[in-house]
Amino acid sequence: MLNRPGYSGTGFGDSSNMSANFPLLFTDASSDPAETMGNTLNTSQVVCQDDGRCTYSPSPDGYSGSLANFAGFVGLGSNGTWQFCVADNAGGDTGSVTSITLNLTCDTAPTATPTNTPEPPTATPTDTPVPPTATPTDTPVPPTATPTDTPVPPTATPTDTPVPPTATPTDTPVPPTATPTDTPVAPTATPTGTPVPPTATPTATPGSPPVSS
Repeated sequence: MLNRPGYSGTGFGDSSNMSANFPLLFTDASSDPAETMGNTLNTSQVVCQDDGRCTYSPSPDGYSGSLANFAGFVGLGSNGTWQFCVADNAGGDTGSVTSITLNLTCDTAPTATPTNTPEPPTATPTDTPVPPTATPTDTPVPPTATPTDTPVPPTATPTDTPVPPTATPTDTPVPPTATPTDTPVAPTATPTGTPVPPTATPTATPGSPPVSS
């Protein structure tokens, strides 16, 4: 994608810095070639952070093969192992790659070709002989006994036995009770005043002793 930006042939390339906090994007659609990366920065500045240039097109100095850009991968299979190679040939400091991401875009997803999966033959059903069904035979049924009329002696007809008439009580005349009559009571004799002769009153005779009555 790039080879010692700013230099051709031998040399160490640009001496500006990169930071994991400001990732760079490489795409064929960018108009900023990777060989110009950091050409406005000094050794203490960071690409993308200090110049605002964060997207570059691949520009590997000295490489002229078919894979000089991403268009050379069109039509190739994406399956397999992808390798990303990086080198830091300058002495005095050590660089490292924090992470890398490969984004693949397919114009049209390939259509899966159906394969004919052989199907096991369907088992042909065989006619399994069925034993004949037993034919029912007519089993003679003994005739049902016909009931005969057994003469029943006639039921004795009850006769009316005369019942002597019940004696009807007669009213026995009762002699009338004697009604008491008022018997005249002779009037009680009313005593009449019978004149009683007066009792003689004694007179005191001078010289005679008193008479006791």
